[in-house]
Amino acid sequence: MKINSYFGVNHLSPFDLRKERMNIDFLKRLLWFAVLTVAQVFVLNHIHLFAVATPLLYIYFILLFPRNYPQWAILLWAFLMGLTIDTFSNTHGCSSWFIDF
Repeated sequence: MKINSYFGVNHLSPFDLRKERMNIDFLKRLLWFAVLTVAQVFVLNHIHLFAVATPLLYIYFILLFPRNYPQWAILLWAFLMGLTIDTFSNTHGCSSWFIDF
């Protein structure tokens, strides 16, 4: 919603700026989600260190959240990330469980 100032110039209210910032943050998180999922599924799942371990880069997605972000939202994002990785990797819930606990 635009607010008219005394000089006739349109300005955004502080609420609109905060809402716009939230949309940009959500899109950044969604982009990180997609990039890390694609990297994990198509590249890192085929790398086996010492024939034992697979690198898990998608954990970085959880570390990107700020400290003041709601914990329930972090757990939801983490579960969705783990479920997506499990779906493409055919690991039957291992990543979903691991990333949330």
